[in-house]
Amino acid sequence: MSTYTKYGWGWLLVFAGLLAQAQNVDSRLWLGLKVEKEVGKNTELGVSTQYRREANWSTFDQAFIEPFVEQALNDRWSAGAEYRFRFSRKARTGHIVREQRATAFVQYKMDVWSDFELGVKTALQYGMEEAHQELFDRRNELTNRTKAKMEYHLFGTPITFSLAEEMFYQLNQNPAPYVDKCRTTFGLAYECSNSSTIDVSYLFDFEMNRTVKDGHSQVLALKYSIKL
Repeated sequence: MSTYTKYGWGWLLVFAGLLAQAQNVDSRLWLGLKVEKEVGKNTELGVSTQYRREANWSTFDQAFIEPFVEQALNDRWSAGAEYRFRFSRKARTGHIVREQRATAFVQYKMDVWSDFELGVKTALQYGMEEAHQELFDRRNELTNRTKAKMEYHLFGTPITFSLAEEMFYQLNQNPAPYVDKCRTTFGLAYECSNSSTIDVSYLFDFEMNRTVKDGHSQVLALKYSIKL
């Protein structure tokens, strides 16, 4: 067994341990596909799709498709936009509703030495539900998401480890803006070829507003990415 294969299995065992030890926390599963292509100068277009299950993987949560565009401003800065259309199950009623969300973001990345990469991404999201589709309905959520991420590229291998911390800040909810949740992510990416990557991640969502949300959750996320 090669060295980088051992690293990969070791990281997967970490995920398994985290999943097994969390008590009274909902376990969720996310399965995703991402396709992207560079067009023009420093511009990327793509689409992501994801299927999610909750209640210990037993119940459909949501499914969405999300086109996106990202423009590199220089070697470190980039900006972009995303639009998400999804079908989501309401926890209280079980009804499936249609929802939309628009996102604008700015991202900064820098290399540290030769194997580490640090990045910060801040995004502004505006979401609309089927029941109140008016553009400026006060029930639509305006959210700021800010994420700090560190990646380690294991030298001489196709493996990348990552650690990220993200904060969700609700801006337009009464009685005042508040921190909705914090998300910690441990990730492992395996570059299958120059054009495809498999990502395996463990996420823990710490819900700050427990009166609205249904509790903390842990997620096993699998994603396959293709560059055309």
